[in-house]
Amino acid sequence: SLSIREKIYTKIVLPGDLLRFPFTGNARFDKLEDGTLDFSDLRIALNHYREYGLSWHHTLNEQWQFGGRIKYLYGMENIDTKSSSYSWRTDPDTWEWSMSGDIAIHSSGLSNLMDTIDDNSDIEQGDMMGYLFGRKNHGVGIDLGGSYTFKEKLVISANLIDLGFISWKNDVSNYVAQNGEFVYTGI
Repeated sequence: SLSIREKIYTKIVLPGDLLRFPFTGNARFDKLEDGTLDFSDLRIALNHYREYGLSWHHTLNEQWQFGGRIKYLYGMENIDTKSSSYSWRTDPDTWEWSMSGDIAIHSSGLSNLMDTIDDNSDIEQGDMMGYLFGRKNHGVGIDLGGSYTFKEKLVISANLIDLGFISWKNDVSNYVAQNGEFVYTGI
């Protein structure tokens, strides 16, 4: 069989202090060490890609079945925060907020997409063709699986899915902030 699938994958990792913040606030010195919230390991990953697949399924006998799919992957957009170590500190005397830390963000395909949105204009046919077929974000993947039927109602199966990669080469942007600091003294 042949298939074309649009895939969107997202993963967000939230540090404990970010989840604790709505309940403790940013200046509960009895609950937080030195009034500091630790936002380290905040991570966001988003992938949007198209998958063209060729599948095969084979029934060996009444008990064994096998299948597989080879895939060509076409990357559309990608964003990934590889590392982050941010903290938010409230000074116990002046109540000033200071945020400091490091972050690295890697993306592909977002700049051109944002330019189109910022222009507040309709996407022309040439732009759409470039979006659909003009990217250089190519990859391959494979799915494998099999099952064994013991009796009519007991089946054991094993699968290996989405094993592959995409090489992100089009519209790549990397943003890095090292030892960044922001201080808010109030109004």
